[in-house]
Amino acid sequence: MKRGTVVIGAFLISASSAHAAFFDGNFMHRGCTINDSSVTGYVMGYVDKWWNDAYWVEKVLPDTPDHPLDADLKQKKSVMNMGIKRSFCIPKGATSGQIKDVFCKYLNDNPADRAKDSDVILGDALDAAFPCL
Repeated sequence: MKRGTVVIGAFLISASSAHAAFFDGNFMHRGCTINDSSVTGYVMGYVDKWWNDAYWVEKVLPDTPDHPLDADLKQKKSVMNMGIKRSFCIPKGATSGQIKDVFCKYLNDNPADRAKDSDVILGDALDAAFPCL
C-alpha cells in the first residue's frame, strides 16, 4: 500500500509540471535583445509544429458531408484545435525574420507576460499581429 502511494505521488508531481515549457519569456527576451538567431529558429519551429499539428488533426478527423463526425468526435476535434491555437493567419510572404520581430516586439511591449511559457507568449503575439479575417 505504501509503495502504491509513492508511485501515485510521483506520477502526480510529474504530471503537474507536464506543460512546463523549456523556455519562458524572460529567456527569449534576452535572446531578442542580443539578436540571437536561435530565437528565429525557436519561433519558426513552433509555427511549423502548429501547422503540422493542424494538418494531422484535419487528416485524422475530417468532417465532410460524406463522412460527418459524431458529436463526441466533433468535441474532441474542437479541443485538439484549441490546444493547437490556430487563431492566427500568417500572411503569405511573411519571412521568418518578420515573425521573429513580431515575437520580440510583443515580449518588449508586454513585460508582465514574460514569466509565462514562451510557447504561450508566441501564440498570443501571433494572434495579436496576424488575426484571421
